[in-house]
Formats: sequence, structure tokens, C-alpha cells
Amino acid sequence: MKSAEWITILALLCGPVLAVQAQKWIENIREKKNRRLYVFKRLMATRGTLVSPAHVEALNMIDLEFAGNKKADGQVRRRWREYLDHLNSLSQDPATQTQQMPVWTERNGDLLANLLHDMGRAVGYDFDTVQIRRGIYAPIAHANLEIETQLLRRLLIQVLLGDRSLPLDVRSLPQVQAPEVSPESPRDAHER
Repeated sequence: MKSAEWITILALLCGPVLAVQAQKWIENIREKKNRRLYVFKRLMATRGTLVSPAHVEALNMIDLEFAGNKKADGQVRRRWREYLDHLNSLSQDPATQTQQMPVWTERNGDLLANLLHDMGRAVGYDFDTVQIRRGIYAPIAHANLEIETQLLRRLLIQVLLGDRSLPLDVRSLPQVQAPEVSPESPRDAHER
């Protein structure tokens, strides 16, 4: 057999194997892109509800899904570290927290917008930071509901722990008439 015939036989045997491997490689690339898009879309969809479980979960997936060696991936991870550092910088002391809150909240919005901007570019979207910050619909009623829910939870916990009592304001007591008691003994009443 000539070498051309061996090459033909080898091509016939290896062709299907190489085609399957190429298909797997393409599927892996597609799956990785879809996971990265999922994280980005989830963060964009929940950027108005920063404490929602879906938002927090997506943030925690950044290191996994943007772990590549590309420059864009490195930039996303850098922005995520800046944002995470800021998230953990708010004082736990309520008095200090109240003073820090306006500046902290403004910086929080800037850092999240920068993170989403760079993440969007890494997955093929080109949103500017103004669009990311201002292009959301977040009804005031949702914010009020969240604040009220947190307040109710805190108050309930304080009551259950005994740190707070329920305020009672008794304005009047109902008039209860005592049943008339007959002069008979209980034995006489029973015999009837």
C-alpha cells in the first residue's frame, strides 16, 4: 500500500473522532459564554434590588465565570474586588452607618455601574454607565416594602428576645357582670 492509501484510511478512521471532538470544543465555548451571559443578565435585572438573593448569588459567581486569562476577564475581576471591598466597608455601628450612608450609597452605585459596564463589554454588550445606573425601573413601592419588611423583622426579633415589649394602651375595660349567686348550697342546686 502506498502512503496516500494509508493517509486516506487514517483520515476515514480519525475524521469522525476529530469531528466529535470539535463539536465538544464548540459546545464548551458556547456553554461558557452562556454562563457568563447568565451572570451579567442576572446582575442587570437585579441592579435595583441589591440585597435580593438572585443579585447576591450572581455577584458570587463572578470569580468562577470570569476566571479566564483575557484582559477583559481580568478587568471584570478587578472591578468585582473593588466593589466587594466597598460592600464590606460600611460600618456596623448604627450611628456611624447613618452618617456614612449617603456617600457610601453614591459610591456603591458608581462601583456597580463600572462593574456591569466592564462585564457587559466582556460578554459583548456596550452599555454606558449612565444607562446602567439610570435605565432601570424600580418602583418606590418595592423599596418601601423592603424597608418595612426589614423594620418588622427587627421589631419582631426584639419582641421575641424580650428586648422590647408590645405597647398596650387600654382605654376602657368592658363591664362584666358577675353571675348572681343564690343562697342555696351547691349541693341543693345539684339535686335539682
